[in-house]
Amino acid sequence: MAPSPTEAQPLTQGLPQQLAGKPIDPWGNWHLRDDSVATPARARARSHGPMNRRMGASSDIKSMSQAGLLLMATPHIPCLLQEAVDGMLPPHMRRLDGSFDGTYVDCTFGRGGHSREILRRLGPKGRLFAFDVDPEAVAVARQLEVEDARFQIIHRPFGEIADVFKANELNGVLIDLGVSSPQLDDIHRGFNVFDGRLDMRMNQAQGLPASEWLKCVSAEELAWVIHSYGEDDDLIMSERIAEHILARQRELGPINSSRQLSDIIRQAKCGISEHGFHPAKLTFQAIRVFLNQEMQQLDHVLQGAMDCLGVDGRCCVITFKKKEANAVNRFVREHEEPDAYLNQVLSTVRLCELFPLLTSKKAFAIRQICEPVRPSAEELDKNRRCRSSAVHILQCLPRRSSFQEFGPGVIRIPGKRLREPAWWPPLLGSSNNRPLTHGHLSESTMPSDDGDLFDPPLESGVITDKDFNRSDESGMAGYIKLNEGERVYVEYSGKTGDHAGWSYGYVSEGVRGWFPTACVQVLSTNISP
Repeated sequence: MAPSPTEAQPLTQGLPQQLAGKPIDPWGNWHLRDDSVATPARARARSHGPMNRRMGASSDIKSMSQAGLLLMATPHIPCLLQEAVDGMLPPHMRRLDGSFDGTYVDCTFGRGGHSREILRRLGPKGRLFAFDVDPEAVAVARQLEVEDARFQIIHRPFGEIADVFKANELNGVLIDLGVSSPQLDDIHRGFNVFDGRLDMRMNQAQGLPASEWLKCVSAEELAWVIHSYGEDDDLIMSERIAEHILARQRELGPINSSRQLSDIIRQAKCGISEHGFHPAKLTFQAIRVFLNQEMQQLDHVLQGAMDCLGVDGRCCVITFKKKEANAVNRFVREHEEPDAYLNQVLSTVRLCELFPLLTSKKAFAIRQICEPVRPSAEELDKNRRCRSSAVHILQCLPRRSSFQEFGPGVIRIPGKRLREPAWWPPLLGSSNNRPLTHGHLSESTMPSDDGDLFDPPLESGVITDKDFNRSDESGMAGYIKLNEGERVYVEYSGKTGDHAGWSYGYVSEGVRGWFPTACVQVLSTNISP
């Protein structure tokens, strides 16, 4: 029997004897049957980690079950249950008795937590439909169909919502993007980093299991998946992990178990996790998201839900990852009506760049009702898996703005609408009285390929030899060499502080930098090159 968390040796007493003189890898002994090796990771896992992580390491399943270590029957606790259902039910559909009329959709039935709460809140005329691709979830939903005639399960991906319902047919849609606890804890799914078959499919009757996909993927493709959906803040580590996985596969043969893959990833990351959980978690997440096309399904369901919602209908999205929240925010920005103030002061073209709805023919607009709702401290105590969750409440409104159409290239793409400042303000406190700039002329200060011009310079001048020692200034990073009699375009002239006595500009559009103001004899002002 493993010792309780309180029996783990505290760090103040030094390293446990088993780890003395060895490199410290807090995840290195994660799968061992001997729990006497106490590490910070193991102590943390005892408190709220999946305790069935060693199922594959023991043949005595019966004894493990009796000891309370087998969690395949762990009940799923829906995240933000009340907050999500409250946000989805539109106030105008409320009846006098407090129940709600209307037609609603739970896009991810799971084990029915949200669906049962929605049915509890609906009146006798209310209807609820639910989507799910997991055959086990559908089997549970069939039982609910028998219990409640107002409910119906649809065994299809939720991204196909627009293929099932018509425009203005729905009053509310709930989208829970989390993976249910039974799926995470089932070792036959391969969703977690512990022992089990490496599958990772939501519907194991369709698609390609992770073990087979790894046999036909290249290092570049695997690194792209890991970086895009998991290690999104560390491109080099994504590439290292991909090379480790495929090299081990070539050396040892197919990777068929979650344990094999997690060990390889842990070795690639030297047992270090920057986020406080198992080093392999983000890679497992990335492969799962890719195989089940989760981000593509999210884009489809957001668009489809809004197409099917009636006026003032609501869509609630429960996100768990930053990339999911970003996708929801991006969808909202693309379908918001123009700001009243900016509508008065900006040009039509600029307004279309900031509010893409104007250049689309969508019949609806979106309003985000409130800030994303986070779990309370009380809910976190009961369900640690909801710690990163948030509820986004969106309202579907009829569009008021008119459609704007422009020719190709008029509306700039986002990458062309931003530019690094041409000069950098001085770093206060510097002992050098020269203004600080980049160590070189950056690409953003050069003319772009599509012919974008610099901002018009303030002055045009000619260089004199006065007070300018070319041998001292020539070749210094951020400063340009000026020759007597040369024409210079001044973009900025410093008057006070560290900038006093210095100007910034260019001789030609490819050579820009700082130079002493005293060297310039002004020829004209407020000119264009």
